[in-house]
Amino acid sequence: MKLLGFVYRYVWNHKKGFLAWVGVIFLLIVLLLLFTNGSVKNDSIVVWYGDWVDPILALLTAAIAALIAYHGYQREALNSLPLRLNIHYILNDKYTMSCREAYLSGPDDIRNWSQSIGAQMCGSRLDFYPFLKQSGPKVLLDNGNVRIVYDVSIFLRSKPVPNSERGEGVDHAKFKILKDQNIYIVWEDNNPDSAGNDEILVEGYGDSPFAIPTKRDAEYKEYVNQDGSRRIFVLSEGSKISTIEISNYLGCDVSGS
Repeated sequence: MKLLGFVYRYVWNHKKGFLAWVGVIFLLIVLLLLFTNGSVKNDSIVVWYGDWVDPILALLTAAIAALIAYHGYQREALNSLPLRLNIHYILNDKYTMSCREAYLSGPDDIRNWSQSIGAQMCGSRLDFYPFLKQSGPKVLLDNGNVRIVYDVSIFLRSKPVPNSERGEGVDHAKFKILKDQNIYIVWEDNNPDSAGNDEILVEGYGDSPFAIPTKRDAEYKEYVNQDGSRRIFVLSEGSKISTIEISNYLGCDVSGS
């Protein structure tokens, strides 16, 4: 009985439109039969059936077959679309890291893949609560690019900071800045056809996902990697982060940017 109830709720929640059309068509047929029944003589029942009922039943059968075929083709079309994943890492209701539309092999991989990407972004194992907020799938279309996108939010227990301050250069600079400052890390333009992505570091955690100030409203320190991807540091007004620290973090000289 529990399984029957689950199936009933699923059909009602997801197939109400289809059931409504079937119900309307059935009701119209019943009304038509009731309306014509009184005006049809007994000796013309066969003629009436052949002129009305038989064609209506044929049309109804064809309509149901067409709807079933449409749903089948729709499922095939959706299954052919590429999958993408938006990931957000939230600490005390603030966005500490986000990854925009990363490649996704399948819905079953969302949990492990999002944890792995988060560890790569901050250079540390994530300390998170045993709770995820997931939404999707949703079909997005822009500039002729059609894909299916899922969203997942991971809620952190503590600030994501690289595991150790040992080492020199970029690793040490990354530890120092992420430990001492609240930096919102955003990965985006994740091209599924080639390696590399843009990394944007915004001083101050975000109140909303992908909250990146424009160049009109903030100071940008930018570095272009050899693969063409960009690394950008966005400073707030009156920032205390030095250009040397940013240069060390990005692994380049940004004094002239």
